[in-house]
Amino acid sequence: MSRRTTSPDQLGLDISGAPELHRLFFALWPNDALRVRLLGIASLLKTREDLAGRWLEPAKYHATLHFLGDSSEFRRDQAEAAKRAVSRIQLGAFDWSLDRVDSFHGAQPPCILRSASDPPALLALWQQLREALILEGLGRSLAGQFTPHVTLAYARRTLPEPIAVPPLRWPVDTLALIHSGSTLKQYELLAQWPLR
Repeated sequence: MSRRTTSPDQLGLDISGAPELHRLFFALWPNDALRVRLLGIASLLKTREDLAGRWLEPAKYHATLHFLGDSSEFRRDQAEAAKRAVSRIQLGAFDWSLDRVDSFHGAQPPCILRSASDPPALLALWQQLREALILEGLGRSLAGQFTPHVTLAYARRTLPEPIAVPPLRWPVDTLALIHSGSTLKQYELLAQWPLR
């Protein structure tokens, strides 16, 4: 006599075990022309054996300023508080010259593009926004330190030392609030503000 069984997926049950994750973060958002230039640097780096890994799609290039934490659902109240925080700060455009490829440490170390010297205006923007987010009650997940960078890939190993690249000038003119999620294929741009 055969025994008939019903699998969890036939019942419509999610057996993946991974809960839905929603993330909010503030980022510097490059324009399309700059994304093409960043892709050019990434394409050159892909030829190096010491940089094998998972390369990001150009649509996901950005420089994170503040990560606001993970949640099991999209929190509209958190997004609105984040938008209010921007009204508390002075937004000014500035230039950022990215001139070296480096790594962070970790199981899949991020391969990043950064600068030898960060512009004071970038550091001031980070600090102003941090203080404004704290005033809006969003300080719990904020990092206490800031290393400005653009992630290009998640590599298999850490670079032994930075790699110099021809300086890429980024006229930083847009601040963005981004929503990402474990089921979203692309970032969702919730709001953006011109830097003038």
